[in-house]
Amino acid sequence: MIRTLPLALLLFVSPAMAHDWYDADCCHNRDCHALADGAVMATSKGWLIRETGELIPFGDARERRSQDSHFHRCEPKAGRTRCLYVPPFGT
Repeated sequence: MIRTLPLALLLFVSPAMAHDWYDADCCHNRDCHALADGAVMATSKGWLIRETGELIPFGDARERRSQDSHFHRCEPKAGRTRCLYVPPFGT
């Protein structure tokens, strides 16, 4: 019984989400994903998402800080960007 207890406990421990740092108001792990290199480019007015043509102005409320070295986009079923996580540059 004692030997099976640790194994039984492991069954009830949920694994950490790969990107559990997404904000709840950005869909919180449901509609967020990393983007391929080159999918977002900086323009003089903000971040251009090439796939959709959307421009997220610098400092916009939808711009968030990524916790890794990739851009991440949160898009609910409507298909428009709710949040764009931007990687740190030069830090």
